[in-house]
Amino acid sequence: VDLNYAQEPDLYIANSTVVAQRIRKYYKKQAIVINYPIDTSKFIYSEQKDDFYLASARLLGYKRIDTIVEAFNWLKWPLVILGDGPERERLESKALKNVKLLGHVSDAERSHLMSKACAVIVAALEDYGLVPVEANASGTPVIAYGRGGVLDTQIPGQTGVFFNRQTPDAIQAALVDASEIVWDYEKIRHHAVSNFSEAAFFSKVDQIMEEVSEFPN
Repeated sequence: VDLNYAQEPDLYIANSTVVAQRIRKYYKKQAIVINYPIDTSKFIYSEQKDDFYLASARLLGYKRIDTIVEAFNWLKWPLVILGDGPERERLESKALKNVKLLGHVSDAERSHLMSKACAVIVAALEDYGLVPVEANASGTPVIAYGRGGVLDTQIPGQTGVFFNRQTPDAIQAALVDASEIVWDYEKIRHHAVSNFSEAAFFSKVDQIMEEVSEFPN
């Protein structure tokens, strides 16, 4: 029934390439990709980074925060984790002294920490994912699992570094690689604002609506 009704729309718009691929696979329909935006004005840009890394996520199993904690336990590098959820107690029991779980923080504190972190770590497989874009809007590079939505939002070596397995050792290797890159923080910020701001989003929507209005009835 779902497949039959899925044939009725004239146009599909997906929020990422991976979702567009899923639409093609199951519905046999082409989809235009327009990445979801963020309000870039809510994120602070800073060229001055402090000596810590950041993870910001709901503490759920699929977010794979546990693999991030294990990687930092081994490296002994400072890690700050923002967010709450059912995994918090287990993560706190695993974390060594270099790992701090702050729980829920205000939007202002989150923006400040994101702008000051050396990098933001993302280990989940997401259809899109806003955290990498938010990090870039803060001028902060991203170290992410290289599948899903981050393939739309990150440029390896310029805005972030990918790891190819959701394991502590893969994260460790990516962290070491990222630490050797001289990041252009202003360029990272520009990439986010140019491509994933609300202005960029609505410009793309307007363009598609103009093209749709020209379709024959």
